[in-house]
Amino acid sequence: MVTNLPAEAKAKWLKYMEAKTTEEKIKALEEFLSAVPKHKGTE
Repeated sequence: MVTNLPAEAKAKWLKYMEAKTTEEKIKALEEFLSAVPKHKGTE
């Protein structure tokens, strides 16, 4: 299912994709998940 993400979440996803180390990826992914809206369509 496609989700309409806010610009903030899209920017954090790009940060995750650019991360090099595992630690950077984990931190960036946690930040991305915190920016994703909480509603039925994103479960």
